[in-house]
Amino acid sequence: MWGVAVVLLGGVALGQFKPTTYRPEARAVFGQCKAQADGTLGRSYQCPGLNASIAFLELPATEPEEKILELMRGGLAASVQGELETNPTSLMLAGSERTALALTIRAPKGGKAQAVGHVTVAKVDGGFWSYLCLADASRRPAIKDCQRVLEFFAAHGVPEPIDLRARKPLEKPLLGTRELVVPEGCSFSAPRVELGRIQCASSFFTWSQLPPEVDLAKWRSENTAMLAKQLQQQVASQGAVLKESQVDCRVMGQPERCFQLSAPVGKARFRALHGVTRVDRQGFQLVCVQSDTSEAPPPVCNDLLELVSAVAPDAGTPDASAK
Repeated sequence: MWGVAVVLLGGVALGQFKPTTYRPEARAVFGQCKAQADGTLGRSYQCPGLNASIAFLELPATEPEEKILELMRGGLAASVQGELETNPTSLMLAGSERTALALTIRAPKGGKAQAVGHVTVAKVDGGFWSYLCLADASRRPAIKDCQRVLEFFAAHGVPEPIDLRARKPLEKPLLGTRELVVPEGCSFSAPRVELGRIQCASSFFTWSQLPPEVDLAKWRSENTAMLAKQLQQQVASQGAVLKESQVDCRVMGQPERCFQLSAPVGKARFRALHGVTRVDRQGFQLVCVQSDTSEAPPPVCNDLLELVSAVAPDAGTPDASAK
């Protein structure tokens, strides 16, 4: 679930804007908009003075809307230019009141508002729809148009003749172009090319692609905070408290700084490593979680998240000529 929201709000563009065919009922609202894919999860629309997106998330119906919105808030905060302010609110869309977040993006250090809008979700069979619209704060007509866009999403869905729910899961786990090993007794799910998960009895590994323009340090910080909140709820039932630290690591073979979340759980130790890196222009985020007594990350993580020892290597006997 966490990875899905991250990918959605990163807005992973898989292609350039192309001529768009809209459904007849959408032309009055989207006729001047350009459309493109947001990964395989959704569609985004660049319209005069505003940007909007719609996506379908295959998530359990038991997940509260507030939790999904919080995940989306973190993804937005890490990917937008400027500072994001959010306030819980509600919207009346298509005759129903919906839980939402009011969004304001300001210039750095509390500067002038640059964009305003809303993000909301709608629970349906098989998952949730998410609707997002941000308008230029200086253009009142665009702000009103955002309301029209969100109303259309809620009433009619995707404005193009496209079925976002008709997607086939991957047959094998891929991280970029690398096929991952699934240890014996473990299972994997990779519903999209952008993300996946390998689950074992006492460990699991998740990965997702990030948009090229994302600020990786900001992304890591925002999403580690969300991950820590979720994992603390899990270990709290056993009377444990997560300890957070930063450690030297290698992410996909590249030296980085990772966040480590750990807590004693019975005779074992619960630990999560969260790292991000960039390969060429493509960003990646990896999370490796284990509950055992091992110091090394488990095999399920495919040696893609590795701890780097803080102990300096032995320099050997000093050269006599240096005396």
